[in-house]
Amino acid sequence: MLVAVGVVGMLLMVFWLARQEQQPYQVETYQGQINENLAFAKGLSLITEPDGSQVVFWSELQNHKNSNPSAHLKTATIAAEDLRMTAPSTVITTPFIQNPISASASATKRIVTFGAMHEKAMQQFFIGPSTTVAALQTVKGSGHSGRVASTKDSHIIAWGEGAKNSGGLGQAERLHLSVYDDAGSLIDEALITTREEDQESWPQLAASSTRALLIWQRAIEEEDYVQLMYALYDPKARRFQKHPLVLQPNNAKEAYQVNYVEPINAFVVTGNTRDNQGYMYIINETGRVTHGSFNLPPFVQETTPAIKQGQGSAELTYPMAPSGFITYEVTENQVAEKRQIFDEYVWEDLGTAGVYKESGEIYFITLSEHGIVEKIIHKRGES
Repeated sequence: MLVAVGVVGMLLMVFWLARQEQQPYQVETYQGQINENLAFAKGLSLITEPDGSQVVFWSELQNHKNSNPSAHLKTATIAAEDLRMTAPSTVITTPFIQNPISASASATKRIVTFGAMHEKAMQQFFIGPSTTVAALQTVKGSGHSGRVASTKDSHIIAWGEGAKNSGGLGQAERLHLSVYDDAGSLIDEALITTREEDQESWPQLAASSTRALLIWQRAIEEEDYVQLMYALYDPKARRFQKHPLVLQPNNAKEAYQVNYVEPINAFVVTGNTRDNQGYMYIINETGRVTHGSFNLPPFVQETTPAIKQGQGSAELTYPMAPSGFITYEVTENQVAEKRQIFDEYVWEDLGTAGVYKESGEIYFITLSEHGIVEKIIHKRGES
């Protein structure tokens, strides 16, 4: 019996290696130095700054074995010439930073938001290049689990308040929306959800130049899955253009993400069902669902895809669970799989983001329990 199992294992390995050689792309992997003081790193957010530079933010908890652990908000630039991360630097150190870290940029200013624990939980942020503690602002009221997206001239933070049914900070009593201009002044605030009986949490959002699409999960009593909700907000009109609706009725907990794709002028929502089947919705700027694809390979949680802009279409490459990559071609009302790229690395759901290089190479940066891992996908025979 053991011999048979060994033979099967060898055949599978030979098949896998042959498949690697046949695929037109190859993946290079770079593992940073292991930080022995690192408890975990989570909440990665990669953005393009107003000046065109690409910057990544994440949080790290260190010295967790001591009685005085410290949390660090870290940042690094993705060097354009070789698509590698520069040496990370610490932006802010506090006794405790909640996950996730979320960053975005308007036409002129960058914003970074995160939760912090002082006497109580509070959602904090800073706008612009200043990254000192003195520059921090606090969203009105206590808060946690916040994420941000930016239109051309405003920054929208979706965040939770309180903890319902002792469910932890991710389980909010209610979800809020706070909108700031580039100067950091509050210009609007609203409740995303108003039904007292609902337990809703973990908001995410993406923005076009004028509007933001919000998604979040609504708990289903005595079930281990959730409903995925969505709403469309217009910061200029200061109102919801589309009020909360159910998008996916049987979603795995926290297994969803949303991105704005400029060439198709639409939002792409991806996630996994409770049966671990992937799906993809396309939602236009009016909030109308124009397409849905189902029974896809499962997506990795906490992921921003690499997006290649086209004319009326875009190419989106995602990490594929449990390993490898998958690329889709999307239009305003259609999704087509283009390729799968095989790789042995097993993804973690701590935070991953990707970008395309002009040469066609694809760069991904991901967090692991040991720190940062970088991957570059390029065609065989090219460096």
